[in-house]
Amino acid sequence: MMAEKGVMYRAELSASELGHLLESENLAEGTVLLLRLTDTYFDIGLPADFQPDDWPQGRVFTADLEVRWWKSMNGFLVEALSERKLPEWLARYFGTGEEYEVRPMRLLLAGTYYPLADDPKGGFFAEAQIPQPLRHPYRGGDLKRGDRVHLRGWLYMRDGIVCRTRFGEVVRHGE
Repeated sequence: MMAEKGVMYRAELSASELGHLLESENLAEGTVLLLRLTDTYFDIGLPADFQPDDWPQGRVFTADLEVRWWKSMNGFLVEALSERKLPEWLARYFGTGEEYEVRPMRLLLAGTYYPLADDPKGGFFAEAQIPQPLRHPYRGGDLKRGDRVHLRGWLYMRDGIVCRTRFGEVVRHGE
């Protein structure tokens, strides 16, 4: 059996270029994980007031593609990972990519689901060791009390060593 291949592309972009890339219609409804020292945002779609300089690290991912970034001295280091050829709208930001062997992976997300009738997001996930409600962006339909979700993705490997993980989609555990 031939191993599946994925490609990682790299670029250094300004805040403006990164903002334009992330606001494209192809990524606008992706799952978003934004990180800064005092806050984490994990939801579907970028926040309405999103500014790259406010979030020094993040990733937007879909079933076919992930774009991730880190603030650098000269702007942002940006990587795009995909098992398919990059679409033209995205390829213009990046040069030639590096090929990796990829293998599927699953990452169980913390917490079990608790529905709330008056919550516009439908409910939250809770874990005793984490002293706050958790939100996991799940698109797959109704969840039931006690359900768990996992993140489906891919391990990007070279010579048997995992070099990157690419997030894909949040799904009900067991699917």
